[in-house]
Amino acid sequence: MKDIYKSQSWKKIDVVVRIDLITVVEKIRIGGKLEIPLKYIRTGKECVPVDKKQRILILSCLKELKLKFKEIGNSLYVFWEQSNFDKLENGEIKIGEFLGYPNCCSEAFYKRCEKFLKNKSPIGPAQIFWIKQKMAAKEGKYNDDLDFWLHIPCELNCKETLAMVSKIRKVLEENDPEAAVFFQELHKKYRT
Repeated sequence: MKDIYKSQSWKKIDVVVRIDLITVVEKIRIGGKLEIPLKYIRTGKECVPVDKKQRILILSCLKELKLKFKEIGNSLYVFWEQSNFDKLENGEIKIGEFLGYPNCCSEAFYKRCEKFLKNKSPIGPAQIFWIKQKMAAKEGKYNDDLDFWLHIPCELNCKETLAMVSKIRKVLEENDPEAAVFFQELHKKYRT
């Protein structure tokens, strides 16, 4: 376990951000997109963060870990290799590849989104996945490693997804048990 995972600063970072971040730190994914949980208030012509603590904690953590990042809006793109982010910015790779999602899952997601947006499907990709989760759970065929998904799998039995979620589960349980419990409980809601 890296010392940073034991620190109070790490524990103060929003748990969803920690989950995303740890998968990049532990090189399960080549990059991540962290949504900084800030609330904004309008003061005259500008929006000002109500609480800058999360941003400061995250940036401090990134510096300690020596992770590279690029801030766009209230998102931080984090990565080890600058070339990976450059490929994303230049359109050489899609966001799914940057985030380490299996190609089969990314392609299925894009197709399902397109179908949904063209009104050829009454439900979107996430809803399709949740329905499949519920059905598999009722039939006793659900692999609870899938509670550690960061993307919408093309199928419940996608080998690449199952390998990825197994790694995520192991890394979280070993390094940030609180985040592991949170993530599993969060995703259980979708299948019950």
